[in-house]
Amino acid sequence: MEQLQSRALWGLLLIIGGIFLLLQTLGLISANWLGGLIGFLVLAIVGLVFILFFLSKPDHWWALIPGCALMSLALLVGLDGLAPRLATIWGGSIFLGGTSVAFWLIYLIHREHWWAVIPGGVLLTLAAVAGLDQVFRQLDTGGVFFLGLSATFGLVYLLPAGKEKERMSWALIPAAVFLLLSLVVWGAMTSLFNYLVPLLLIVAGLYLVWRNYNTAKA
Repeated sequence: MEQLQSRALWGLLLIIGGIFLLLQTLGLISANWLGGLIGFLVLAIVGLVFILFFLSKPDHWWALIPGCALMSLALLVGLDGLAPRLATIWGGSIFLGGTSVAFWLIYLIHREHWWAVIPGGVLLTLAAVAGLDQVFRQLDTGGVFFLGLSATFGLVYLLPAGKEKERMSWALIPAAVFLLLSLVVWGAMTSLFNYLVPLLLIVAGLYLVWRNYNTAKA
């Protein structure tokens, strides 16, 4: 049965390919448009194969990464054929954002892989930066980048990890550092910088003392 379904799929693809080649020969569609469509179909089919492989074997979570990356790349190629201007503006955001989906899915399905939140958040941040660079050219996206990294590590702390739903307390340190950097880049701390750093050190020290007291008490 599976062999018959595979033959039917490849037969359908050959028919579609033949139709588009015929349309190109008749001058009804351009070669560039046809090339974009073929690229879209090839990338989408290969990406779908990886995703179907994951669905059949959920333990092979790694298949989501090439699957989502290829599907987002297929979307980019298809958009470039239909609307090149939009592809130029949003191409980076589509590819990076689509790839980040893989890591978010890995975390949602396998909570023990909490590390997937970090590449997922970083890629999503880069996708936002790439889009903002094209739309708001006057905006200093460096602050957005550091703010996204801060939010990413904040989620690492807030979201439960593994079956015991432990919190990663260490993630608060990079979250605070990146938040500080985002404010510095945006120039919002020019006058407060000398005050905020010692305050952050005091808060961090109080937190460590509190943790030590609770541990000793337990």
